[in-house]
Amino acid sequence: MHPFRAFARLFFVSLFAAPVAAQTSGKDAMNATPCTARDVTLKPGAGNGNFNGMGHSGTYVILTNSSRYACSVPGLPQLTFLDANGPVKTEADLPGARFMHPGPQVLPIVLQPKQSITTGARWVDGPVFQDNLCYKLTGVTLALREGGAHMALTGQMCGERSRGVHYDLQRYGKTSGH
Repeated sequence: MHPFRAFARLFFVSLFAAPVAAQTSGKDAMNATPCTARDVTLKPGAGNGNFNGMGHSGTYVILTNSSRYACSVPGLPQLTFLDANGPVKTEADLPGARFMHPGPQVLPIVLQPKQSITTGARWVDGPVFQDNLCYKLTGVTLALREGGAHMALTGQMCGERSRGVHYDLQRYGKTSGH
């Protein structure tokens, strides 16, 4: 094989083979102690308007291991949005997930002490449907393997009553400038 082709193949395989945030082997990820709500902090990311406009809103969610030891989180973010009455019924649309049968199989991510990863969610925030279903958000909970971590969040999330409220969810990535 031509040296350039070998380099290009290696480059693209390494670029797309694993989640950006996962820097450990599968064995390490499976054996790491699961992060608990006491081990992590959640905070919103600035986003600089990345989500807002044309009837949409959203947020980045920055997850940081605030403990003194490494721990693991599920490889795919699972968010539960809350209003004044508790959890609201929403459904995440994760790009590429519908092509993974029987579903996405993603290893847990090991977070070193003080390491952060980010996910993002984007949703319709206005009553733009014929039969609207809207929630006034008060917070979001990120599921961990044992419990969940919580973050305050304000805004409105809407959907078509007959189809439910959907939001676009991003896979975890490294935190940079959020």
